[in-house]
Amino acid sequence: MTLGGRKISSHPKDKRTMFRFTLKQCSYFAAVAEHGGIAQAARALNVSQPAVAFALDKLEAALELTLLERHHARGVSLTPQGEEFLALARKLLASAEAVDSAARGLSVQMDGALSVGCLDTLAPFYLPGLVKAFRTYFPNVELAASEQQREPVVAGLRDGRFEAVIAYESDMADQPDLVFDAVASVQPRVILPSDHALASRKVVSLKLLERDPYVALDLPCLKSYFDRLLERAEIAPPTVLSSPSLEVVRSAVGNGLGFSLIALQPQADLTYDGKAIAARPIREQTPPLQIVVGYPREAPDTELRQQFISFCRDFFADRSVAA
Repeated sequence: MTLGGRKISSHPKDKRTMFRFTLKQCSYFAAVAEHGGIAQAARALNVSQPAVAFALDKLEAALELTLLERHHARGVSLTPQGEEFLALARKLLASAEAVDSAARGLSVQMDGALSVGCLDTLAPFYLPGLVKAFRTYFPNVELAASEQQREPVVAGLRDGRFEAVIAYESDMADQPDLVFDAVASVQPRVILPSDHALASRKVVSLKLLERDPYVALDLPCLKSYFDRLLERAEIAPPTVLSSPSLEVVRSAVGNGLGFSLIALQPQADLTYDGKAIAARPIREQTPPLQIVVGYPREAPDTELRQQFISFCRDFFADRSVAA
């Protein structure tokens, strides 16, 4: 196949390189082409502009092609290579939709009941959307989901109220009678007041925050993890405030009390009281937080639970959370 004057093999020798880009990247590219700009596409897709821009950069890098011309304050336009690839991408997306529809027909055959618990720190970000999507794909399965703190989640698995739970692996590592299947990983971020001197940077080094006050997210599953990140960076900033509430921590940062570390950032960069904050990747190499589906080690291996775990992997992957 030829694209933009370059010959692209349809049968690569190394099958591991066959899929160098994702359907999501193609769909974002098609949306940008349709709407004439990254900002317009982001609004239509209900995602952030950086997520769209990142997907486009990854797609162009994978293809080794320039698909778009970026015009400052005037949106984007397709290059000749972009025009050719857009036609191919639309065909690919249409085929994927057909496969998806066929898979939904197969999923109808799955039935039964499944009770799932979700850690309260993850639930606001993922649980409602996951329940809705699962019920769409498996309409004959009675899925009951519950948001819980750590102790009720563990107790629910042991007394049979939950057949599976969604949690951070670090929060469950001391439970030898439970098994965990990783479904996604999360990279932590640093959050700063929007007017902080480092807020204009795309990536922030923790070492540069050594003398800044620290606002601690005081949750059992996250506090020790964040403390280790600070230790790895060899800094010990003074703690000015601690709270188990993500929104209290974000509000404290927005009001200029200090910086903080978080695992998940809401789409909006405004706090409850209307203050602006900036969430940035951390320059230092940091171990990711693993999101897992847990279940009792002695529990029977059911097809329904395995389908749920597989579904969770796909669900998180579609939301730009790395598997």
